[in-house]
Amino acid sequence: MKRPEIAVSGIITKNNKVLLIKRGHEPAKGWWSVPGGHVEWGEHIQEALIREVREECNIDVKPIRLFSIIEAIDKKTPPDYHFILIDYIAEYVSGNPTIGSDASDIGWFSENELDNMKVVPSVLKVLKSYFRGDPSFIDL
Repeated sequence: MKRPEIAVSGIITKNNKVLLIKRGHEPAKGWWSVPGGHVEWGEHIQEALIREVREECNIDVKPIRLFSIIEAIDKKTPPDYHFILIDYIAEYVSGNPTIGSDASDIGWFSENELDNMKVVPSVLKVLKSYFRGDPSFIDL
């Protein structure tokens, strides 16, 4: 029996720019997204965020607060998927962002730059909400 996968990601900002990675694997290979990934069995979601950001970006972050929860389902396009995505606002702590696992590029981007980039649609929605200063939202 298939079950949804739980994933966590971080909205990490510095100097009014957000850290994005270009996904190196499916789903959404070649699209820009916030760093994150799967929560492992027995792992707290905030621990998963710290680990995934370190693996993908080689930086350390501190989770600050939950920002959004989004459900992403695609049963039409192989590989099909069903994710519950938990987004945190995370504070940049240390390190120089470099490409790690599951990324083909990395960078800091302003809100204005996002409109001219191939950003995962659900991620773009979350980032626009963040930059507008909207309160946290749950989108199920």
